[in-house]
Amino acid sequence: MEVIFCRIILLNRRRPGELERLPLYLYENTDSLENKTYEEFAEVVTPSERILFKSLKRIVIRGKRGRGVPVLFPCDVQNNLKIALKCRNKVFDQDNIYLFGNLKTSSTISGCKVLKKHAGRAGLKNPEAITSTRLRKHLATLSELFNMT
Repeated sequence: MEVIFCRIILLNRRRPGELERLPLYLYENTDSLENKTYEEFAEVVTPSERILFKSLKRIVIRGKRGRGVPVLFPCDVQNNLKIALKCRNKVFDQDNIYLFGNLKTSSTISGCKVLKKHAGRAGLKNPEAITSTRLRKHLATLSELFNMT
């Protein structure tokens, strides 16, 4: 689950605290809401974005100051989560309501610690550069560059 958590953080550039508190029921029940959610965007998205909508699962979670924050789950991550959720009742406490919960407890994982641990294990030249804050700053910089005329 920790590696899946890191993959989602790297793709979405989200604060770990937002993602670590994602309730399991929200992830499991999003498929039924997905078509209704995308209908409101049908008129403004490009054909390539429509293709992405089919391959990415989008969940809106509570962000900083209560705002809705979208989180995207690629197909391979969805498949990994499907396998992990089949075994969930064997390793997670029954009272744990979080998708990314701590094993045998009812609390969440520590997103910052997980990201730091796996950045160190990845054999990177500068693993301390992989933090959620720096990833968000990187995304902001790239957004500025792409919007330049």
